[in-house]
Amino acid sequence: MRNGQRETACRGCSAIIRHKPSTHRVFCSRACRRAASQTTRQCARCGTPVSRYASFSRSRHIYCSRSCRYRPVEVTCAWPGCESTLTVQPLASGLYLQRSAYSPKGYYGKHPICSPHLDRLVSAFGSRIRLNSFWKIVRNQDRAYPLRSVSRTLRLVVFDRADGRCETCGLALDFNGPFKSWQMDHRIPVFKSGLTALSNLQALCKSCHDAKTAVEKSEAALLRHAGQRRGHSAEGWLTHADKDAIIGTLREEIALLRARVLDLERAVHGVIANA
Repeated sequence: MRNGQRETACRGCSAIIRHKPSTHRVFCSRACRRAASQTTRQCARCGTPVSRYASFSRSRHIYCSRSCRYRPVEVTCAWPGCESTLTVQPLASGLYLQRSAYSPKGYYGKHPICSPHLDRLVSAFGSRIRLNSFWKIVRNQDRAYPLRSVSRTLRLVVFDRADGRCETCGLALDFNGPFKSWQMDHRIPVFKSGLTALSNLQALCKSCHDAKTAVEKSEAALLRHAGQRRGHSAEGWLTHADKDAIIGTLREEIALLRARVLDLERAVHGVIANA
């Protein structure tokens, strides 16, 4: 080679390149370098072939243009059990923009709601609502909530699933009615390891809830005294009679110990006096 040059094959077109040993040139031109660093994929909306750099092609979806990227699409309502569709505008990072008369800017989120259910939320909570708590329910419908921290949104979902009626007697209920006019009850009781999850909750009127709770309280008391609650053995739970018997036995042992101590003290004093 002239002047100590080296020959290397171009990675793009395999042409022979002559370069100095100190450089690491692998492409014959900028066009060849640009063509080798690009990849071809199909537009996620219309299927048109799109060329993008490899660093940009790692994204989940690729679109041929902005109009194709933000074209309105039809999605299914995110309300549990609802199968209606609605038209929304997709945005970056997987969000959707839902136009509504209640909000001039619309609602942004990953789980859009159809108009009837949005009207239901507005009628229950007012027009200035935030759908964050609802989206948490939709993302994980099998989620177990703490026993005493159930949101009003979860109560509304359970109430709407029951069609606004008691799930035992069919009595019509009012979501915004008087306090405790209806209750959200566990199908499997908590003392039987029932979870505060959407699948284990039901809407009951006050009379049906009181009747069911009375039976469960009696059953829980029997299980507690039988020693079967939470996997404990029967010896781990005592009745009041058993407790009184144990207390009586301990008192007798304490009296015997006190008498023994007095005898020992007298013996010690006698030894000292004789000395």
